[in-house]
Amino acid sequence: MSAQPSSSTDVATPSTATELSPQEELPQKPERDPRYPLSVLYCPVCTFPPELHEYHSRTHFEKCKEWLRKNAPQHFPDLFPDECAARLEALRLAEEQGVSLPPTTSDQQDNNQPKVAVPIEQKTSGGKKKKTPAHIVLALGQRKGKKQVTIVYGLDLFGIKLKDAAKAAKRKFATGSSITISPDNRDVIEIQGSRQQDFAQLAHSEWGVPKDVIFIVNAQKKKVKAFP
Repeated sequence: MSAQPSSSTDVATPSTATELSPQEELPQKPERDPRYPLSVLYCPVCTFPPELHEYHSRTHFEKCKEWLRKNAPQHFPDLFPDECAARLEALRLAEEQGVSLPPTTSDQQDNNQPKVAVPIEQKTSGGKKKKTPAHIVLALGQRKGKKQVTIVYGLDLFGIKLKDAAKAAKRKFATGSSITISPDNRDVIEIQGSRQQDFAQLAHSEWGVPKDVIFIVNAQKKKVKAFP
């Protein structure tokens, strides 16, 4: 007698679950690189990163020079050889340890330390240093409708950004404040109202401008010290 065929099929059914071979294992999550995300350094004077300062005019560069010396001397080794060598060594050690360089000393200044505004170096068109000392002068003027305004000269000579100073005056005095051009072609701040003494106090307390370099123009058109 011949064998009867089995009623059940011997065909293997595919498994619903697919097993991954060792070569097909899911990729592991890469380890985090401690150097990222990158922290970009910007100059607080002009808001440019250090490497773009070489495109500044001489006047603008002088305003940022002291900040560059403390924070990014490696970009200007000819100007700051000692600071550059120290900074590059710190960067090398940080890279070897796989960490980012901590904030510079200027970023870690104690908030309780009083601010002191230092006049930036002024030069003539021939490259010689100007002998005239830097002063801040507060004068009164009139605009349309006999409106009185306070005109601030010389803040930029101390590395103070006029845009920030105008905003600070507007916030402090709750009045209009803007940057304009003086008759002698200088950038000045114009504040609505008589604010000579008020702004003198603001310049000293907010930006650390020494009292002995702040002057006001009185009713007799004479320049006198704001803090006698």
